[in-house]
Amino acid sequence: MHIASIDKMPINFKSPTQPASEKAAVSEHKEVKVGDSEDAKESGSDTVHISMEGMKKLDEESKSDTEHLPQHIKQMIEAIENIIEMIEQAEEVLAKAKEENYPDEETKRQVIEGHQNQVSSLQQAKNDAITNLIDAMKEAGISEPGIIADLMG
Repeated sequence: MHIASIDKMPINFKSPTQPASEKAAVSEHKEVKVGDSEDAKESGSDTVHISMEGMKKLDEESKSDTEHLPQHIKQMIEAIENIIEMIEQAEEVLAKAKEENYPDEETKRQVIEGHQNQVSSLQQAKNDAITNLIDAMKEAGISEPGIIADLMG
């Protein structure tokens, strides 16, 4: 399974059936559908259960992947992550704007268009920042394609 495809997976926060002793140790599980990958076909299983502890460990490992990077690269990554959060917020505002009632269709069109322009502008800023990060990483002699893939996902 590739990390880049993780955002396409449905997540179920219900715990699978397990003995009481294991339920006490693990309070929540995420159920991740694997789909029709070759691994799933070979193993006969189509779900993977990851405990919250396991998710935290994965998160810590991904953060430790950037610890060795120069400070300016870390700052660029943080800025891109901030832009991603801004995009998510702008998309939420756009979705709400589409649901609002307006006095007329022209007003609705203008409001929605303004929010769509904001989302597009932020997406362009993210793409530009990723391009600048790639260039900075090349100049520093760093080859970490996983970092770029995570940010583009």
